[in-house]
Amino acid sequence: MPAPAFDALASVTLSSQGQFQFTGFSTAYTDLMVVVTGWTTSGSDNAVSIQFNGNTSNYTYQRQGISGTGAFADNGTYPMFLGLANGNSVAGTSVFHILNYRQSAPKHVIVENYNQQTANTNGARSSTWGMWNNTSAITQIDIACSASSFQVGATANLYGWKRA
Repeated sequence: MPAPAFDALASVTLSSQGQFQFTGFSTAYTDLMVVVTGWTTSGSDNAVSIQFNGNTSNYTYQRQGISGTGAFADNGTYPMFLGLANGNSVAGTSVFHILNYRQSAPKHVIVENYNQQTANTNGARSSTWGMWNNTSAITQIDIACSASSFQVGATANLYGWKRA
């Protein structure tokens, strides 16, 4: 049996500093993946949040990783976050896997991965597992920086995946 493939649904490249939003995407898939590559306007690492349907509540996450300074782990509620590289030079890549986005199950599970490389460190790797405790199908995805915006040229790509 061939491995399932992700279908490209939408792509955004920022022509001015800002955030990303996807709406009106197909409901023909079981899972979504969002890949964000960019850097922040603040000149330092920023948390990147993902939000569904404009809702800011009922999120939980747990994160663990390793950086040039050692291992780390944390957890929290909103925002579901991860880091991007500093705003001066090196872009970071963030991958969000959004499982069962259209089902009415009480939790939509999110798996986030990122890798980051900055001019001053050897980079970091982490994985974040989270949930959005809501029974609504996901119809809108917002991705933002915690303390600034994404720089011009940052990209976000949305993909759909059909599981058997």
